Amino acid sequence: ALVHSPGKYVALGDAGDLVTSSDAQTWQCAGAGCTSDACADGFRSVVAWGDDVLAAGGVGFCEPVKRLDGGTFALRTATEDWRVVPADIGVVHGVSVGVSTGVVVGDGWAGSSPDGHDWQLQEIPTTGTLESVTWGAGTFVAVGVEGEMLSSPDGVAWNPLWSRTDEDLDDVAWGGDRFVAVGNAGTIVWSHDALNWEIGVTSSAVDLHGVAQGDDLWLAVGDEGTILESTDGIHWFAVTTGVGARLSGVAWDGESFVVVGSDVEEGRGVVLASPDGRHWTEFPLEAPGLRDVIATGQGLVAVGDDRALMAAGCVGTVATLDPQVRFVPFGELSYLTLAVDQTLESDAVVALEQSVDGVAEIPSSVTIPRGHTSVEIPVGGLGIGTTWVTAIVPDGLGGGATRARVEVVPAELGTRRPTGRRTP
Repeated sequence: ALVHSPGKYVALGDAGDLVTSSDAQTWQCAGAGCTSDACADGFRSVVAWGDDVLAAGGVGFCEPVKRLDGGTFALRTATEDWRVVPADIGVVHGVSVGVSTGVVVGDGWAGSSPDGHDWQLQEIPTTGTLESVTWGAGTFVAVGVEGEMLSSPDGVAWNPLWSRTDEDLDDVAWGGDRFVAVGNAGTIVWSHDALNWEIGVTSSAVDLHGVAQGDDLWLAVGDEGTILESTDGIHWFAVTTGVGARLSGVAWDGESFVVVGSDVEEGRGVVLASPDGRHWTEFPLEAPGLRDVIATGQGLVAVGDDRALMAAGCVGTVATLDPQVRFVPFGELSYLTLAVDQTLESDAVVALEQSVDGVAEIPSSVTIPRGHTSVEIPVGGLGIGTTWVTAIVPDGLGGGATRARVEVVPAELGTRRPTGRRTP
C-alpha cells in the first residue's frame, strides 16, 4: 500500500509494516522495523468523517500469541498521517458516519462512536452477519447475509426491515433520493424511505459487491469485471469493460467514477476510472486486492487486503475506444476511435494489443499528435471470431489501458447494424 506526502512516500503492508522513502526507489523501515511474518490484516471499508478519513477492517485468525478475531482501524486527520490501531471488537465489515455518530457492523453485531476512537457495541435484533452500512434520509441502513437488513436513527436502537430477498447483500448506498443495496446473484433492491423495499430489474446473475451514485447515474460492480449502470436505481444494464477482475468498491469524485477490486489470478489490486460510467480505463497497480474506495476533498482513498491504505490526488489520463463493440465484415476495413481526456502537449505513442491473434489486423501502435485528443485506429477483418483490442497509453500519462470488443463477421452480415437496444 502506498501513500505520498510532499517529500516522502510511505508504504504500509502486512501487519502494519511501515517503510518510507524520499524518492520511491530506496526504502527503509520506520520505527522498530518490519514485521511481515506477523499476522496479516486487512481493511474492508472506508469513510470520510469531516476532514478525517477512517478505514475499518480486522483479522480473523493469527498465529499463537497474536490477536484472534479482532477489529482494526486506521485514522488519517488533517494534521496526522495514518495511525493504525487494534480495537477490542470483531472484524469490521462496514463503516458509515451520520450527523455526529459513526457506525460499524460485523458478524452479528453493530457498534457506534461519537468520535471514531471509542466504540460501544449495541444490541441488534439479529445474529446474522452484517456486511455494509450507510447513512441517508436521517437513518442508518445496514445489510448482510440472507437479505438481512436493519435501520437505526441514531446507531444505537436498531429495527429489522424486510428486504424482499433471501440473497446475501454485500453493499448499500444512499443516492440523494433513494437507497440501493446489491448482493449475490445480481440481486438489487431499492427504497425511497428505508422502510418499503422493491426489487430492481436486471438480467445479470453475477454476485455484486459495491454500489454508488454520482452525476445522476448509479453504478453497481461485482465479479467477472461486471459493471451495471442505472439512471434511476431501478432498471440496470450491463456495461462493456473487457476486465475479468472481482470488482468490490465504486465512488464518484466529481469528475470520474473510480472502481477498485482484485485480480485473483495475478494477485494484485485493480483500479478503473470512467468519466461516464461506460468507457473504462484500467490503471496499473502493484498493491494487494482492494475492497473499498471513497472520494474526499483531498482526492481518492482506497483500502483493502494486507492493510492496504492508498491515496491519490486524482486518476491518470482516461482513454476511451469507440465504439465499445465494433462489428467488422470479413476481408474489409473498419475503424476504432481512440480518445483521451486532455489535449496533448506532445505526441503520445499508444501501444495496441489484441487478445486473439488472427481475428483482426491492427497496427502495433498509433500516435495521438500534439495538440489533439484522438486518433483513428484501422481494424481489418482477418478471420471470423471475437478479439479484444487494448490501447495502452504511455506511463507519462498514467499508463492506463482501455478496451473494445471487435467481432469479425461474415461479409454478408457486415451491413447489418446492431439495434443498440439494451435489455434489462
